[in-house]
Amino acid sequence: MAENSTNEPLSFPPPVDNSSPEDGSEPVEEPDQQRQDMQMRHLLRDEKIRCVMIGIALFAIILSGVLFLLTKSIVPLFGTIVGIPLLYRCVDVYLDRLETSAH
Repeated sequence: MAENSTNEPLSFPPPVDNSSPEDGSEPVEEPDQQRQDMQMRHLLRDEKIRCVMIGIALFAIILSGVLFLLTKSIVPLFGTIVGIPLLYRCVDVYLDRLETSAH
């Protein structure tokens, strides 16, 4: 008798699927999931704004460098190299405040 029980393969019941269409209801997104989706959209928008700002800043620094080479005046180059990071920091702080107030 002991030999018969050890030779039989073990069979486990099939896993139960909780999301079967037999329930008659479709899974509804939770409010937390919707809030996370909205936050991701805002984060993506803010990151796009930051990337555009960095691109414009680099372009302005290049233009001021060309202006420096043509006029030998350091004032525009100095102004952009000092002013652009300060402007970027101000906008970055503003976007961070918007992100934290949205939560």
